[in-house]
Amino acid sequence: MLQQNLTPLSRNLLIGSFIIYAIQLASRGLIDAALGWHGFGSGFFPWQPITSFFLTGPDPRSAFAGWLGIFFFVATVQRLLGLRKLGYAMLAIWAGTVVSTLALQPTGLLQFIPYVGYEPLLLALVCLFGFYFGNAQILLMFVLPIQAIWFAWGSGLYALLWLIYQPSNFTWMSVAAWLSAFVFQFVDQGGIRRFRVQRQRAQVERRFAVHEGGRSPRDTPRWDN
Repeated sequence: MLQQNLTPLSRNLLIGSFIIYAIQLASRGLIDAALGWHGFGSGFFPWQPITSFFLTGPDPRSAFAGWLGIFFFVATVQRLLGLRKLGYAMLAIWAGTVVSTLALQPTGLLQFIPYVGYEPLLLALVCLFGFYFGNAQILLMFVLPIQAIWFAWGSGLYALLWLIYQPSNFTWMSVAAWLSAFVFQFVDQGGIRRFRVQRQRAQVERRFAVHEGGRSPRDTPRWDN
């Protein structure tokens, strides 16, 4: 089982993430300052919405949690979707997260904190597993079994509650990543096509609906004298 999770992709991601995190620690914050995502007028550069997702941390607990997520879910979702579709999915999720955050950044609705990390992408990866393989079991905290589809929906609700409690770029990016993952799988699994078919079926049923009519018994003529 452990060997199955160490596919070339997951192994390379783990090694690369560990090396980058070691460089981050050795740089004493210089890497985060240069490659992390900063607010407009506070050190922002165009490459930061890309490079910030390659960084890890910032503290060891979040780094270790990220490595666990990569180990347990990258290979699993890759086997389920295939490498190409997984790449398209993560690209769409990244684009949805970045574009929406850039659009909200100048509005002042979010507190913008210098950002590093790939946690939103990891959350979206877990949700993709739940949406595509909903009957599977996930051990919450390695103890409590929960159906994958409920874990996916619960993750979205949890992210939304954090956004309401603390509206910032950190909390919004988790919500945006979840929404992007939901939209991707909805389209990929034929959701739009099913919606159109149901809508067309409803229109046909309304068009050919049978209405009661004709004479009532009291309108029938009596022939007896």
